[in-house]
Amino acid sequence: MTLLALENLSVRYGGASLALEDVTFAVPESAIVALLGPNGAGKTTTLRAISGLLPFHGGAITSGRIIFDGAPLTGRSAQRVCGGIAQVMEGRRVFADLTVEENLLSGAFTRPRSTVKSSLDGVYALFPDLTGRRRDMAGLLSGGQQQMVAVGRALMSAPRLLLLDEPSLGLAPMIVQQIAAVLREINEEGASVLLVEQNAALALSLASSACILETGIVALSGPSEILKTDPKVREIYLGHGAGVVA
Repeated sequence: MTLLALENLSVRYGGASLALEDVTFAVPESAIVALLGPNGAGKTTTLRAISGLLPFHGGAITSGRIIFDGAPLTGRSAQRVCGGIAQVMEGRRVFADLTVEENLLSGAFTRPRSTVKSSLDGVYALFPDLTGRRRDMAGLLSGGQQQMVAVGRALMSAPRLLLLDEPSLGLAPMIVQQIAAVLREINEEGASVLLVEQNAALALSLASSACILETGIVALSGPSEILKTDPKVREIYLGHGAGVVA
């Protein structure tokens, strides 16, 4: 069953040329889908359109539609969180002057109070490194720990669809693998994930399918196992001699 579908979606910022043009792809229930492409291809714009943040950046959908759980996606970003969509933005964006736990609790504003403690316990189970830092100011954490806080904060809303924008950016390989393991775990528990990631090898190892954007249009899409063997994908995104991606 399809959870999210973009149907011929076009987006424009102000009077500029289209940032997205007739973009069509889907995210099935309980699946990880990767959204790949060079800088400026429209990946972040796609996430903004889904999460409802597009107007805050001067953008607007000019044609097409987004379907979530069988119905056109409408309403403000907070309403979309209530409906089951959460986003982890590029650059982590933690509240530096709040503690780790205060950051996490800020992600639960749509949840019944009776569920908050169990959600918090679940995040600490996923990220044990945060357990001993719960009273520390988030701005004093390492980049990897801040990314854990950002992902954990999004998970506090119990999303059906998690949008991630460059979660591995600037992180040590060990932390990247830890984040990847968490994404696999939450996906196994039923959440769908739309992953924007410059590390194509990582993204294709996690995702069952992928969509590649170039200058706002869909250049390639399909199952990850097939895209891994595509000559263009191997040359541009995986590098010469990329071999088998784990």
